[in-house]
Amino acid sequence: MGTNQMRVRFHGVRGSMPNPDSTVARYGGDTLCIEIDTATSSHRLLIDAGTGIRNVAVPAPDDGESLEVDLLLSHFHLDHIIGLPFFAPIFQPQHTFHFHGRAEGMTVHDAINGALRPPWFPVPVCESPSEKTFTDLDGSSFEIEGLQITPIWLHHPQGVTGYRIESGDQVIVVATDHESGDEEADARLVEAARGANLLVHDAQYLETDYKEHEGWGHSTWQRAIEAAERAGVERLLIVSHDIHRTDAELDAIVAKVQAERPWVDAARSGLVVEV
Repeated sequence: MGTNQMRVRFHGVRGSMPNPDSTVARYGGDTLCIEIDTATSSHRLLIDAGTGIRNVAVPAPDDGESLEVDLLLSHFHLDHIIGLPFFAPIFQPQHTFHFHGRAEGMTVHDAINGALRPPWFPVPVCESPSEKTFTDLDGSSFEIEGLQITPIWLHHPQGVTGYRIESGDQVIVVATDHESGDEEADARLVEAARGANLLVHDAQYLETDYKEHEGWGHSTWQRAIEAAERAGVERLLIVSHDIHRTDAELDAIVAKVQAERPWVDAARSGLVVEV
């Protein structure tokens, strides 16, 4: 990669809950986890900790290597944090985790601790042996491993944070679990994504599905495309695929969309994109 290039790895792209069925195997049944490669081999920059986090490369438990993980959380619904207790490094004392996010009415620590502890989960994850820090975002930009990170307040029940990630003049924007239709949130997203190389956008529904799910916190393909066109992005990748949307159905949607917009595609687990 060049100095300012970024590499994005999709470890999980499914919405709401994982699906192990063979009918979704090509696009993947794991819930959201996206990795942005950094220059340091002992560092991981992740967006969300759905079941896809199990696919993130980590050191063998007995090789002694210390791992530092920065985790940008979009929000705290279970499908976005349920992978944490099954991510082995969090239970190993040589590793360090930095949690970044915004939780409505509580701290990031309280949001994670409230969900991943007894009696809702048998082990209190926040008390596991790894070192941890918790940062409550206030909207200000910050830096991780030379990348500039800017949070974006978007629209979803109990709130959701998108992220603009910059390396030199290369820009990636991730907006998972954003339900378009809120004018202020939509405007913030378009401004943050203006001219971006890559926009990763939620589109769990089709227009026909959306009528039954308005207010559930997800967008449609058409609305994601509209946001991308307003922002003038180079490439749009759709995530948060509906739990029941099969590979064949996604193939059909992609083929129809790409007939007019070849720069739009559906993300799949295992996909690696360079920008």
